[in-house]
Amino acid sequence: MTTEYKPVIERVAGTLEMAGMQPVDMGLDDPFIQDLLEKSSESRKMVITAMNKDPGIRRMSIANFACMADYYKILRDARQNGQKVVWVPFTFAPEILWAMDLVPVTVESMSTLAQTLPEGPEVYIDLCHERGLPETLCSSHKGAIGMLEAGVVEKPDLLISAALGSCDPNSVAFEYIAKKWDIPTLYLDIPYHNDARSLEYFTKGYKKM
Repeated sequence: MTTEYKPVIERVAGTLEMAGMQPVDMGLDDPFIQDLLEKSSESRKMVITAMNKDPGIRRMSIANFACMADYYKILRDARQNGQKVVWVPFTFAPEILWAMDLVPVTVESMSTLAQTLPEGPEVYIDLCHERGLPETLCSSHKGAIGMLEAGVVEKPDLLISAALGSCDPNSVAFEYIAKKWDIPTLYLDIPYHNDARSLEYFTKGYKKM
């Protein structure tokens, strides 16, 4: 990777904030939307078209962008406000972390939100391959790992490795991040089944964690 990119969280927060301030009454025939479509890749054209062809979807999407912008501004300013940042998998319920004044980050969402950036997530996924990670590893983790590799996100203060038992790539990704960047990690073993015994086992592990 020869191109230098700016911090991702700051840019995502700004992009989402602008998206959340869009007028709700624009449609596909609006000149702004038409100009946006002309400048977008084919995959992004599909997203923009889906969002703008239905007024209800558009209103919901804009409200969602505004909420996400608020969250990413909290994440952007976390360390300045004396808060610790914790990376978690998408299967982890983060409420307990918010209650402890920690800022949780779902690793998989970072790769998805990189779609809003001009370079997209591809450059960060490719960087993972350059550093030796296999192409078979889940791309939803490689986007976030690539951002660490590129130095465009700060490393978290803590990792919680809590993938479902069937998601081995998730566990491997967290192990890689923990070892390479020397990040403290808590492990929560989640069983395959959802019977009473499994729930009791999970509950004990969650409390211990």
